[in-house]
Amino acid sequence: MKKRRVGLLVLALFLAADQALRVGPLADGMFLGHWVAPFDPPVFNALQRAQLARLDALIDGDEKARAQSIFDAELGWCPRPGQELGPAVHDARGCRVGARPQAFERVDGVQRVAAFGCSFTYGAEVRGEETWLAVLDEALPAYEFANLGVPGFGADQAYLRYLRDGRALEADEVWFGLLPEAALRITTLYPPGYQHWSPMVVFKPRFELRDGGELELIPAPTRSPEDIRALLGDQRAFVDALGAHDFWVRRTRAAFAPAGSSPWHWSGLARLVLSWRESGARSPEPWLEDQESEFYRLLRAIVVRMRRDVESDGARFRVLVLPSRPDLASLAERGQPYWRPLADDLAQSGIDVLDLTAAVQAENALSDDRCWMHDGHYSAEVNRAVARAIQTAWFPGG
Repeated sequence: MKKRRVGLLVLALFLAADQALRVGPLADGMFLGHWVAPFDPPVFNALQRAQLARLDALIDGDEKARAQSIFDAELGWCPRPGQELGPAVHDARGCRVGARPQAFERVDGVQRVAAFGCSFTYGAEVRGEETWLAVLDEALPAYEFANLGVPGFGADQAYLRYLRDGRALEADEVWFGLLPEAALRITTLYPPGYQHWSPMVVFKPRFELRDGGELELIPAPTRSPEDIRALLGDQRAFVDALGAHDFWVRRTRAAFAPAGSSPWHWSGLARLVLSWRESGARSPEPWLEDQESEFYRLLRAIVVRMRRDVESDGARFRVLVLPSRPDLASLAERGQPYWRPLADDLAQSGIDVLDLTAAVQAENALSDDRCWMHDGHYSAEVNRAVARAIQTAWFPGG
């Protein structure tokens, strides 16, 4: 009888604690400042909610919203030709303008380099003339540099942009800027599902690796802004559209299921456990250190496929490693870069790889806040250091 009374007391305490959570801290769907599963709708912060408001304005035909929209049915998002986004101006081909617009047609005697990648290639948060590509453009008059980086892009989108927008440039060289911290962007169709802090509410395409190493393109599940709004307004449609191909939704499906549709949702404590499970394994470190891991093999396949297509188009393909501040912190803690297996693997396959970690470290970047802009991108000074290192390594004769 005593054991039974103790058991009933424990059960009563558990139910009381669970009820207190449900009507208290979890009543608004948050716990200690973090959203708690189920994520219905899958919108996680104020920036994303502001994005939804702008999306509604775009759908309603607001001209200001249209001018600022970078929605792209194929790539997810991408600046439009001629678009101005704050200090960033884009030319008639959609390339970011540096010190001056690039010549639309090829100039005799001038070699053309086209660069693809994410915000660290694009030069986010600094003026166009301060980006490392613009600095190279000024320093090397025998070359012209087309900046086709796009903030937030994964390697998959960079490759797809080359296929769609890059080939027409008929470049002599094509560069891919690899940000190690962003390696796992290739895992998702919905960036906020992978990184809840993402400022963008948008969907993207991705590749999956099939038997024999072949890449299969999974298109973005949205072809219009209205499609985005529809998926974010119907949780069951969201899960149906992403559940088979988005790694994070598939891995912890109950966290994205419609509220109340899973036993995980019926208890406050269970919801906390589900949220904890969903939040794990976001670091790229173990994935890139293990050459047999699913996403190491996928990322390598994308880069190798991009190289194949670039070379078949008659251009030279090169890779630059552009480390972030968290990447430098990881290096300081571990003593070696977690991206080294991939960089060495690509180099051994014949790809010219330049790791710019030493150039960024030389600026005392890990400890000096002045090396970084507000959102974590390179300052103008670090952009110049990166440009100098590239020029020394690849253009020693100027």
